Amino acid sequence: MSRFTRRAGRAIVFTGLLAVSLGSGGPARAGDLVEGNPTCADLGYEMAYKVEDPSGSYTVDRDGLVASFTVGTYADVVEPNPNNAVVTFVVDSTSLVTTGAVLVKGGPDAMGYGFGEATPFHAPMLDNEKWPTISHVQLCWNAPDLPDLGRAEITKVVVGDDAPTAVEFEICLVPELGDPICGQVVGAGVLTFENLLPGEYGVLETDPGVGWTVTYSSQSVTVVADEFATATVTNEYEEVPEVGALVVSKVITGDPPAAEYEICVTGPSPETTER
Repeated sequence: MSRFTRRAGRAIVFTGLLAVSLGSGGPARAGDLVEGNPTCADLGYEMAYKVEDPSGSYTVDRDGLVASFTVGTYADVVEPNPNNAVVTFVVDSTSLVTTGAVLVKGGPDAMGYGFGEATPFHAPMLDNEKWPTISHVQLCWNAPDLPDLGRAEITKVVVGDDAPTAVEFEICLVPELGDPICGQVVGAGVLTFENLLPGEYGVLETDPGVGWTVTYSSQSVTVVADEFATATVTNEYEEVPEVGALVVSKVITGDPPAAEYEICVTGPSPETTER
């Protein structure tokens, strides 16, 4: 995780992977003062996400980082205001980035916190021992080296007499983590999924409706970098006949003893199957 320290009046930063300058004071503590108005580049990071006057909740999903944070009131302050602490900061389990810095600016200086440190994150305390309103929150991180990507081709086959030709089918690849990746194809054809992270994906077709039976050559594909994964989804159509209804009224006259009556319908003509 990222840490900050000070030496000779100048802010320096290091992480477990990146060392700008360690100085002679040993490991830095989380939440150390960073003087002035720092940028991520000054601290040894190439990526930045910044929100100003930032009361509210935010989600970041870019350059390998998937994270969310909320800026709001923290109760244990003198004269609390609605914009004086980062009260939550969570790096999602799907994030390729797990280390970085959270800079919290308020007043003349900023405080730097490492990803994974316990919240709340405050701007530096002022001389009057109050926590200032946050002027901006900035996330800093280095983009990861992305793995080589792969592709998948799903062949759609349609069989059956009188199968409709203009039906749109939806096929999805379901990763182990994250949302399904879906595409549409009209009738028979090939559906191509580009830029897939290597790994196992389930193959699933959205229910095409009445009359269709769906079969899979494989219900999962393994995506390998720089290669094609393939599978076939077959839809067989069998027309469902339209049906009607017949209402038979049973009328009894006189005063017969109680009895159970069975009524049968024979047909449809010319068939004579009893139903």
